[in-house]
Amino acid sequence: MEQKESKFTKSFLWKIIAIITCAIMFIPMMYSLFYLGAFWDPYGNLKNVPVAFVNLDEPYNNDGKSYTLGKDLEKKLKDNDSFKWEFVGYNKAKEGVDNTSYYAMIVIPKDFSKKLANSTNGNFEKPQIIYRANKGRNFIFSLLSQKGAESIQSQITNSISKETTKTLVDKLYDVKDSLKDASDAQDKIQDGTQKLFDGSGTLATNLVSAFDGSNKLKTGLNQLTDGSKQLNDGLGAAYNGSNALGNGLGQLAQGQKKVVGGLSDLDNGLTQFKAAINQTDGKMDQLVKGSDQLNEGAKGLNGGVDKLNKLVSGSLDQAASGLDSAASYADTAEKLLDKATAEISIDPEQAKKDIAAAKQITDIIKQGNTSISSKLKASKNVVSDNLSKPVSTLGVYTSQIADGVKQARSSTSDTIDKLLNGTRALEAGSGQVNDGLTTVASKTNDLTNGLGKLSNGSSTLMTGLNTAASSTGTLASGLGQLSDGAKTLNSNLGTLNDGTKKLKDGLNDGYDKINNNLKFTSNAMSKFVSNPVNLSDQSINDVKKYGEGLAPYFISLSLWLGAMFINLVLTLIDKLKLADNKFYNNFLGKYAVGVVLVTIQAIVLAISLNAGLGLDAIKTPYLYLNNIFTSIVFFSVMYGLSAAFGIMSTPISFVLLILQLSSCAGTFPIETSPVFYRVVNTFIPMTYTVNVVRMILSGINHSGLMQNISILLTFMFTFLIGGFLIKTLREKISKQLISKQSAETAA
Repeated sequence: MEQKESKFTKSFLWKIIAIITCAIMFIPMMYSLFYLGAFWDPYGNLKNVPVAFVNLDEPYNNDGKSYTLGKDLEKKLKDNDSFKWEFVGYNKAKEGVDNTSYYAMIVIPKDFSKKLANSTNGNFEKPQIIYRANKGRNFIFSLLSQKGAESIQSQITNSISKETTKTLVDKLYDVKDSLKDASDAQDKIQDGTQKLFDGSGTLATNLVSAFDGSNKLKTGLNQLTDGSKQLNDGLGAAYNGSNALGNGLGQLAQGQKKVVGGLSDLDNGLTQFKAAINQTDGKMDQLVKGSDQLNEGAKGLNGGVDKLNKLVSGSLDQAASGLDSAASYADTAEKLLDKATAEISIDPEQAKKDIAAAKQITDIIKQGNTSISSKLKASKNVVSDNLSKPVSTLGVYTSQIADGVKQARSSTSDTIDKLLNGTRALEAGSGQVNDGLTTVASKTNDLTNGLGKLSNGSSTLMTGLNTAASSTGTLASGLGQLSDGAKTLNSNLGTLNDGTKKLKDGLNDGYDKINNNLKFTSNAMSKFVSNPVNLSDQSINDVKKYGEGLAPYFISLSLWLGAMFINLVLTLIDKLKLADNKFYNNFLGKYAVGVVLVTIQAIVLAISLNAGLGLDAIKTPYLYLNNIFTSIVFFSVMYGLSAAFGIMSTPISFVLLILQLSSCAGTFPIETSPVFYRVVNTFIPMTYTVNVVRMILSGINHSGLMQNISILLTFMFTFLIGGFLIKTLREKISKQLISKQSAETAA
């Protein structure tokens, strides 16, 4: 009866174990298929995820152009299926994010277009795109939606870069045209400064000549002053001799009429000389006007100086001619005196003495006239020889020339008046001789007074000449300063001319450079700047779906769980002693049974992934072979642990599972993990199974593949051999303990 119950129990247990084993066979498939199926292509279904878009932007006009960037973006998003865009108001969007209606919201503020439009004018005030997500609802999607917001930001940035670059290039073309205009204008300026520089050189040279001429004029006027001094001395002697003449004039009654006629001629000559000086539009008047014109037109006086030379020369010739006439009148007086000598019979000896004294006076007058006439002519030559060159500017110093000329004219006129007064007084005195010799003596005093006045007039003339010489010195000093200023001006104009040349060359070079380099249109450049780089995606080992990227991790995890459950079932059978088969109870026999079971698991998993999810490998057989190989390696590790530690291998397997989940780099690169996990990564088999599956799915690196397979084989044989040795040692120790206990019991 008990034997029948035992058989029933074993049969029932085998059925249970068979059912469990069949279920376990599908655990890897269910784990991978369901989990990967749920996340196989999440990016392809984002169009079903609601995201609110709020456009508060207001249109803005700038430089005649209307900006509606918020509206433009809204139109683009209506044709965009990256998310399920819903265009709502701000309050509804905020409420939807705070609750569960929307995963995120993107807000375009009202001053968005305004700030971006003003950036083309240099007002760089960045507008904001407001992004608000409910990260607590789904953190992964918040990252994806943030990428969407950054994509919108990138689109707008490209648009603004395009617009700003277009404006900048258009302005560069304006600068190019302005540089051309400036270059052309600078060419004309440089030509002008060159002419100004050349003219200033000529001005400096001519001012030096004018300075030398003024010095010579001063020397001539000094000589003329010396001659006037001699004339004054001669007139003093004549005044002294007039007293002697008065004593002999009584004897000149008979010849006095002729003397009166001669004096009348002298009066006429002096009157003509004065008239010549004071004549309107005469030589002296022209000299005065010319000096005034010299003062008013100092910068344009090249021709005025020639006229001045002619006027001064003519006036000096006139003065010399007048003095020569005075000398001729003295000769006439001398002849009349000679004739009177012959006619006077009363006291002829005394008459001869008086006439001799008169001749002495006329000799002095002729001598003085000759000296003054020659010096005036010499002064004429000095003026004409040294002021014939054109002078462009005499500045404020030309006023002194006008004042000197006017003063000379006034002094000369006053002197001639005094000479006329003296001559007329002499003429009046001589006229009285006709009334009688008795009155001649008394009138001789008039002659004496006239000679005194003539002497005074000569002194005035000398003073005027001194003033003219002094004024000429001032003129020479002014011309010297003007000459130095002209040299400085010439030097500075040279510097200015060099600067204008450099500026002209710089403008031309700048225009040439910008003209040579500015070969693109604003539209072409704006398109280039908005998208300057094309991304040439030359990635290798392409992964098409999100699920494919996670598949290596979940395939390894599923096969580990499947192998762990198979090993658990085999351990349970062993512990319940349900198998009486000798082969099964052998180490290799049980291992072989487990290998067959995990192989079936691997094949079922590969079929489900390939057919159910469409998982493609580089070569489909590689996927099946790798699943089988991975299952065998994992089962070998667990079987070795079971052989070594028995039922305790199950918790050890779970610990290994946890370590491998966190350290195998199935999701993120292992370099992103802390040091502990990077160390563990090297010593767990799932690290290498994940690498192998990745290569089979996306691209095989044969040397890397063989290296990973070699490491997995090392894991497999290390755990199998180690488990077998530990099991053998453990059984040997157990037998020894049993034998020892039996011996002790028998004793």
